[in-house]
Amino acid sequence: EQEVIFREAMDECFAILQSVTNINMKEVLYPTTFSIDEATEKLKRMEFSQPILFAFEYSVAKLLMGWGIKPEAMIGYSFGEYVAACLAEVFTLEDAFKLV
Repeated sequence: EQEVIFREAMDECFAILQSVTNINMKEVLYPTTFSIDEATEKLKRMEFSQPILFAFEYSVAKLLMGWGIKPEAMIGYSFGEYVAACLAEVFTLEDAFKLV
């Protein structure tokens, strides 16, 4: 069940990213229609790697919360700050991806 929490959070992020960027970031991270080499090259570019990193950080946080680890306070560095702000409901996940 724990892996479901992470996967659902990632899928939510991928759906929002698709609507914001018109790019299927899930296909970049888990390529099926293009080569591993092409996916690797895309992940070296900030416009692909940073939103995916944010999605991963957000999903790990959701997983930890699903395990019952409830933060009393949150901090972050760089995109971790956006993850913390998003989890604290300072702004929506969609707004966070627009910033990223």
